[in-house]
Amino acid sequence: MRPMTYEIHLRGAPPASLVAELADATWTETGGETLLLTPRIDQEGLHRLVARLRDLGVAFVEVRQVPADGDRPGGRT
Repeated sequence: MRPMTYEIHLRGAPPASLVAELADATWTETGGETLLLTPRIDQEGLHRLVARLRDLGVAFVEVRQVPADGDRPGGRT
C-alpha cells in the first residue's frame, strides 16, 4: 500500500521525546488536544506510530487518512 498522510487527534500534549522523534510531523495544540499531521507513511509505519503512542500512554481522540498535496487532483507528486 502506498504512503499516505494521517491526522491523529490526541488528548493533551504529546511527550517532548515523541515530538523530537517525529521531527517531520506537524503538531498543533489547541483546547487540550493535539493534532498530529504525519508525513507520508505506509500502513506499517502507521501501525508502528499508533503502537508507540499507545505505549507512551497517549489517549487517542481520532485517526483519519487525509489527502496530501500529491494525492489531490492537480496536486504535486
